[in-house]
Amino acid sequence: MKNIFVFMLLGFVLIAGCSRTGTNSKQENAIATENVAANDVSKQSFITVTNNDGKQIVRILFNGNDVEIEYSGNKFVGALKGDKRKYTDKSGTMVAEFKFSEPTKLKLRTPEGQLLWKIKIDTDKIKVSNNEENLNPYQIKMGYPDKVKVLDASEQELGDARFDAVSGKMEITGSEGVMFVKSDKLSAAYGVLLMSSIPDRDKYIILAELLAKNL
Repeated sequence: MKNIFVFMLLGFVLIAGCSRTGTNSKQENAIATENVAANDVSKQSFITVTNNDGKQIVRILFNGNDVEIEYSGNKFVGALKGDKRKYTDKSGTMVAEFKFSEPTKLKLRTPEGQLLWKIKIDTDKIKVSNNEENLNPYQIKMGYPDKVKVLDASEQELGDARFDAVSGKMEITGSEGVMFVKSDKLSAAYGVLLMSSIPDRDKYIILAELLAKNL
């Protein structure tokens, strides 16, 4: 009788152990799946800026660490290389590099390293200028609940980029009309679109990089 009781007790312990092991395995698999999903750089996201007629102005695709910019038949791809992203055209020729080793001082440069545009990020504004000293910059002024204002080098207002929560869009308004992009929050980055003296290629690279910084 004792032997039967011992065998029953051992069987109960083994079954309980297997049950706990199975539960642990499921938990470990769930955690592993979550980690894979959290680090899945193959996921894509994109933004499309349109004009008042719904025509596409620029499309920016974020694909892992790469950025693709398409507009007016042009396409540029930015690939991450250390502390910078190097942009190439359709032929694979490098056209620019964006350096972000300093979080608040970003630089768009030529392939040879010559400065094109310097972007300085402060708590209440973003300055964009064509010189190291940030003299006579464009400014994106933040601190408003639903918009940012854009000023030129003489601090004249060029327009604003406003978030409309009802429509789920950013509306970027300047002297040349209104641009739209779907969004779920206010983004200061779109103020760059009102900086008329910046060439389109450079403007869209700066926009993409500021969006990549969640600005």
